[in-house]
Amino acid sequence: RLWNCRRISAEECTDARLLRQFQSLSHLVGGAVYKEFDHHGVFRGRITRLDIIPLASPPLQFLIRYSDGDDEHVRPEVLDSLLERRPELFGKFQNQKTKAVAG
Repeated sequence: RLWNCRRISAEECTDARLLRQFQSLSHLVGGAVYKEFDHHGVFRGRITRLDIIPLASPPLQFLIRYSDGDDEHVRPEVLDSLLERRPELFGKFQNQKTKAVAG
């Protein structure tokens, strides 16, 4: 449960392997992602930060803030799948917006 874990800054982290991972993934912060939620459609999100959460598994978690105001922490492998599906879901998102305007 992430809300029970204290997030630490990169400066506080003493695990060299974790710091290297953090540095190699931090360039993704600020990027857009799209996620499809059953029965709710596709939502656009933005990767707002990369957190080091020592008691979480894995300890590196991306925070995504969606257009509806919800936040979600995701593991790097989940983010990978969202990034892989970004072109497909972007198309669905655009179609969804077009239908909402027309309908």
